[in-house]
Amino acid sequence: MNMSNLGFLSPEGKCYSFDHRANGYSRGEGVGVVIIKPLSDAIRDGNCIRAVIRATGSNQDGRTPGITQPSGSAQEQLIRNTYRKANLNMAATRYFEAHGTGTPVGDPIEAKAIANAFKDPHREPLYVGAVKSNVGHLEGASGIAGLIKTVLVLERGVIPANIWFERVNPKIDAKAWNLVFPTETIPWPSTGLRRASVNSFGFGGTNAHAVLDDAYHYLASRGLDGRHCTKYQRSGLSNGQLQPGIDVNVRPEEEITRILALSAFDEAGINRLTSTLLGSQMARGNDMSLEDVAYTVNEKRTKLSWRSFAIATSQKPFFELMFSDPVRATNENRLCLVFTGQGAQWRHMGEGLLRFGVFNKAIDDAQNFISSLGCYWSIKGKRQYESTFWEFTDL
Repeated sequence: MNMSNLGFLSPEGKCYSFDHRANGYSRGEGVGVVIIKPLSDAIRDGNCIRAVIRATGSNQDGRTPGITQPSGSAQEQLIRNTYRKANLNMAATRYFEAHGTGTPVGDPIEAKAIANAFKDPHREPLYVGAVKSNVGHLEGASGIAGLIKTVLVLERGVIPANIWFERVNPKIDAKAWNLVFPTETIPWPSTGLRRASVNSFGFGGTNAHAVLDDAYHYLASRGLDGRHCTKYQRSGLSNGQLQPGIDVNVRPEEEITRILALSAFDEAGINRLTSTLLGSQMARGNDMSLEDVAYTVNEKRTKLSWRSFAIATSQKPFFELMFSDPVRATNENRLCLVFTGQGAQWRHMGEGLLRFGVFNKAIDDAQNFISSLGCYWSIKGKRQYESTFWEFTDL
């Protein structure tokens, strides 16, 4: 009641972010979680990198005419300082996730601060969005909601529309300030690196800012090899519809095959897991990568006593997977994969297995052992002598 009496809350229960009808914000409920770790650690641990945080910063408004009136100059200074301390090019930023509560006072101040910070007569328009129009003001969780939305924008290469938007607030000169408040979903407006900013403010005058780059272009520009799920748009819009994103990790025509291994405490648990997996978003035609599913299921789950598996291919509908009958694993009967190494089907047939760390290490261990016995040739082989592991094992 107190917040309504002070004019904070919208009587219509909606956040009309940057719209001429802005009359306060709607309250929302939610929680968001992100896992942050150094990029080198994420690459080392094989984590899926959703985006790269290039810089963060915070400051305080100081004294303003009232607690409900933020400082535009403090917001502008924070944006500039955040980019400056990381030596980042502001012209590369094409999307800005604003605080955008939908208040008649705060929205114009923030829009003006954004325009001043990115002011450049030669720059391309800056697209501005606000997730509060979708989910309301989550207050303590509002910043993380904006961050998560921005990560998805960078991954998908898609800028969603601002809902409830009719006309820009008359105090915001969007054309002169080179700002665009999209009213329809659009593909990322440029090629190459995708960079975005995220704003978040506190009721007491604290401001926070973060700058994010998409994972794919950041890694590629530095010659780094890491897991990610960044998409690109093959053809943008067609007949007003956004075309599906393509995973930059896998060529559309490339077929991949992966084993999906499940385990549970009890036999019935296997059936519960398969039902859950086959009823997932991926099974319903979502573009989730098979690589990601296989990696999570196989590498990030505890191996329990009851086991089942299925062989999945990227070209086969996921819901058609057939999992094996559950079996109980015991300490006495352990699964062992045996490869003869003699190239019975084709020359170098096992060489590709060297890309798997456990196989490569086993070969290195064997090499160290036979070298200690006086062996003068290499198991892996040295091509300059036209000798390979597979030929030596024939001997």
